Amino acid sequence: MCVDVLWQTRSPHHSHRRIKKYKHPNLASLPHRANQHRIKRRAIVYGVIGLGQLGTSAASHLRVCGQEVMAADVKMGRVENIKDDVSRAVCLDSTDEQALRAAGFDDCRGVLMALGERNLEAAVTTAMALVEMKIPHIVSRAANDLQAKILTKLGVHRIVF
Repeated sequence: MCVDVLWQTRSPHHSHRRIKKYKHPNLASLPHRANQHRIKRRAIVYGVIGLGQLGTSAASHLRVCGQEVMAADVKMGRVENIKDDVSRAVCLDSTDEQALRAAGFDDCRGVLMALGERNLEAAVTTAMALVEMKIPHIVSRAANDLQAKILTKLGVHRIVF
């Protein structure tokens, strides 16, 4: 784990700020712990699964707004098209929880599931995988009210039509 630490010494002779990178598993082993005022943590990462029209525009918009975006799709051509616009682009099957974890989706603050509207099975299994990974905010597209109800019961926080 790499942590950027920003601290300001309290001594009148050393009033400047220092930023250093430490590779330690916990913050207790960092020097000058008593003098630290603020700790910078990793950037907030948002995930987008499915790179059709909705997924591509959402990922591009989040990136333009300055967010770290991880995008994934099962089709390599779509991943190639967006790889320059996002922080990380991967080709994977979103119904596989281990693949999602390996790609880093378990570190995401929020995930948009922009899967095909007619593929209910993929939406359900992807939603279950994201809920099992305890993603704080999951948004999914639904084709109809029944699909929205199913995804809501699974633990999806917001549905878009």
